[in-house]
Amino acid sequence: MALRQTHKLLRKDGIFRLAMPDLEECVRRYMEDRSSDAATQFIIASGLGLESRPRNILSILTSIYGGARHLWLWDFDATRAELDRVGFKVIRRAYFGDSSEIRFREVEEQDRWDGCLGVECIK
Repeated sequence: MALRQTHKLLRKDGIFRLAMPDLEECVRRYMEDRSSDAATQFIIASGLGLESRPRNILSILTSIYGGARHLWLWDFDATRAELDRVGFKVIRRAYFGDSSEIRFREVEEQDRWDGCLGVECIK
């Protein structure tokens, strides 16, 4: 699992930050949306669906090795429990640019955090 491997690779007191679609937020928006395309918007927001199947070798390889799609969707409580299970400590909700570690502020991009669940934790 990726979280276990990340924990293993970090040095003691290393900081791990992640931003991903927020299951709770996606479900809330879906439940409030009464439009005929609510389900489609849910799938797009969650990043779980495919608009079309890969048809050529390049698109097949990209879908296999690209690593850009989410295969699972969590809310904060489930994420915190999984991070705790693999050994992370001081697990908290995180927001764009709020890390005490300046290097994160230098590389993070606002649009990667908008509408997402952000989490920061320490090994």
